[in-house]
Amino acid sequence: VANFGPAEIRAKLQTNRAAMKSVPIFEGTTQITGRTVTFQLTLQPGQSKLHQALANLEVTGEIEVIATSTSIIAQNKGEGTATITSGRKVLKLRAGQLIRLSLSMSPMAKSIIEISHEFFEEVLAPILQHKFPVETAQIAFGVFGYGSEVLQLDDDYSSDHHWGLRVDALIPEALFNACGQEILRTVEADLPDNFQGQSLHTGYSDSKALSLQSLEGFLDQTIGIAHPPQTHAEWLGIPEEDVIHVINGQIWRNDSDRFSAIRHTLNDYYPEPVRLRRIAH
Repeated sequence: VANFGPAEIRAKLQTNRAAMKSVPIFEGTTQITGRTVTFQLTLQPGQSKLHQALANLEVTGEIEVIATSTSIIAQNKGEGTATITSGRKVLKLRAGQLIRLSLSMSPMAKSIIEISHEFFEEVLAPILQHKFPVETAQIAFGVFGYGSEVLQLDDDYSSDHHWGLRVDALIPEALFNACGQEILRTVEADLPDNFQGQSLHTGYSDSKALSLQSLEGFLDQTIGIAHPPQTHAEWLGIPEEDVIHVINGQIWRNDSDRFSAIRHTLNDYYPEPVRLRRIAH
């Protein structure tokens, strides 16, 4: 749901006409500028078919927009005349009037993050749980850190280097020093060469898809200190653009919750005195 003052836009994508099952689409893909909403219609993971459509709509008045599998249905929910602009088309709707606009749909391939997540759940996690159950309980798994794919900004050019299946994993430093290399060697011996057409030998990490690093080392590499900031001086020493490498991406499993808590701390942004000091500088 996107609100523009008194106006409200709703969008739903139906999986098929028979089931009339709708799924939310305004998660992480909505861009609102003034009265213009740009949204990507995407079926949620787990559906048999993935489609996408990009619609740029500008509305005045109280118009409800529902996107089906083949069209956009717009209805004037207000009492006065409303307009909807799509591309070069400007359409006026009387109170209660409903119109249907055709919607072009195209197949959407899975993102590398989606494939990496499935690889983790189906292949990597069972191996780790079987052979390193105690250590696995202390590791945070997901995709985060560096790389345009983590921000879902990949294109044909960015995917030709440092790109591929990846599972980022953070483990306490003492545990990493004690058994990190053993985990990597053991897991790599049991992994296939390919998963869903993606080679495990080419990608972001030096090993086969699994990038295991100490939590403290990762923090020191990204924000410059091996722990979440605890004083105003430590907060002042962290560039804003470096925080994104810690809080971006996805966490798929983090039993200890330690890394999630650090992400939460950084995601709350600078303490107010630090924020004001940064503005002053």
